Amino acid sequence: MTASATQVQINLFCADVTACLTFYLRLGLTEAFRAPATGPIEHVEVEAAGIRIGLTSAQVANALVGLGVDPQVSPSTELVLWCEDTDACYDRAMAAGATSVVAPMDSPDGRLHYAWVRDPDGHQVKFVQALLDRAAGGRPDESAAVDPLCMSLLELARLLAGRGYTEKVASAYVEVVTFAPADEIVAMLKVMLEEDWIGLPVWARNLAFRLACLQRPEDVELLRVAANDLHAFGPDWDDIAAELHSRADRLAAGQQERLP
Repeated sequence: MTASATQVQINLFCADVTACLTFYLRLGLTEAFRAPATGPIEHVEVEAAGIRIGLTSAQVANALVGLGVDPQVSPSTELVLWCEDTDACYDRAMAAGATSVVAPMDSPDGRLHYAWVRDPDGHQVKFVQALLDRAAGGRPDESAAVDPLCMSLLELARLLAGRGYTEKVASAYVEVVTFAPADEIVAMLKVMLEEDWIGLPVWARNLAFRLACLQRPEDVELLRVAANDLHAFGPDWDDIAAELHSRADRLAAGQQERLP
């Protein structure tokens, strides 16, 4: 075991977990886990771009472990949501019950368009949009962008892991990885996991590992790497990871028996 991080999660302590959950669901995030499964919520997790955001009852946290948190004080943390349209996200947040902190504006260097709000419990949320060359009307000039389908699998993966995540890029990634040979997929995963282990969204890495394993069903090392990656992203994937480990062990035992 090492002291390095294996997963990133943001936890926000809430006076009203239900109100905060409703707010983030209305922003388009998806619920991934809650405890307890029924009754008043003590802790719930939502997911955005592969990152878990925990909403924890401050009252429960203080009672259980004496954290002494107070969600009503001036926020000391900030949730940053990169997006394709800051103005639309800001309007959606305000309609969902947010309080405005800073209305949408451009950064001084013109690279970003951002805004700040606070959710119903006072947590500060920042929406950030990366800008390309500006066209008339203040929108990015998408015609100047390279067609994602002309990019390599590694280039698309880097966009997904960075600030170039768009639905168009995600769609191109799915199409390119689906028809990519196992060697190219494995090489991409190796580079991405070395450059930024947590960067590639969970859905994108799971799809890549699945397609590579389908092409190399007897690759013991690949099966074990895929299983370990699944284990790192929570209990939802434990059964599949266990099956991959079991298959790898059976293959390794069979290969050992065939040795002279």
